[in-house]
Amino acid sequence: SHILLDWTNSYGVHPFWPLNGRWYYGDAVFIVEPWLWLVAIPPLYWNRPGAFGRSLLGFFFVAILAAVLLLGQVAADVVVVLLVFAVLWPLAQWTLGAPTRTLSGMAAWTAITVGFFAASRTAEASVRDAVAGSGAGPRDEALVLDVVLTPGPGDWGCWTALVMSRRQDVYTVSSAFVAPFPAVRSLARCTSGYQAGRVGGDVLTGLRAQAAPVFAASARVQWRSSWSTPVDSLVSLVHSRCEVEAALHFMRAPVWQSLGNGRLRLSDARFGVTGGGFSEIEIPTTGACTLRDPWIPGWTPPRAELLP
Repeated sequence: SHILLDWTNSYGVHPFWPLNGRWYYGDAVFIVEPWLWLVAIPPLYWNRPGAFGRSLLGFFFVAILAAVLLLGQVAADVVVVLLVFAVLWPLAQWTLGAPTRTLSGMAAWTAITVGFFAASRTAEASVRDAVAGSGAGPRDEALVLDVVLTPGPGDWGCWTALVMSRRQDVYTVSSAFVAPFPAVRSLARCTSGYQAGRVGGDVLTGLRAQAAPVFAASARVQWRSSWSTPVDSLVSLVHSRCEVEAALHFMRAPVWQSLGNGRLRLSDARFGVTGGGFSEIEIPTTGACTLRDPWIPGWTPPRAELLP
């Protein structure tokens, strides 16, 4: 179940390694999706005869509601919908028999997950269409290498995106807001609902080479910023630094910047670039490899298309 859940979000899994080292990404479900907590806990609660089990489940139900209300990560209108559901769904579960509760909980979980996946595919298509519509001619067209998508918590209608692209010999990472269904949930509502929060924060902020967007906006996509570098610079890093070669077996959205004093910070933009991301590494730009007796898994580098 843990592997399946990691597959549904942008973290990704490589379930067939060592037979196959390819990464698979769902890009569909928020890492702590409140809808899944709210649909799963009430059937388990009412089916649980022991006081300890019910107390523990009740605690987690209250905890996810507190997170929705207090952390400021959920859009205000989504908060209202989640709170109403958090009242009605447990009451409905209380009236059902045990087998029906189990089946209804599983069905609701499946429906929510399928809904997020459908919205994710529409969001990805919106991003690719926006990129395709930004070129002035065949030589100016960008090739989309990958799209990382994350929904707002509990919000199938608002997404943040990281787009890795290549235009001739330049590698670019771009950030954006995406509204896959603008007639129902507009792009303006998405940007206003998440602009100030951590979920909606621009992950490229903090890169010294951060620049204006390189693609034209559309009714479904608002570009935020971009970071670009020659592809050759990535290739040179891989050839000169064993630490970079190793890290790229995991990093899906690699970006980097010089820290001065002969040091470099390499980051995966999915998880932050300002020095606090768990996947970041700081390495010297000269000297011997700093990895001691490294064992590097045979995972296929997510950005293998840029490497020699």
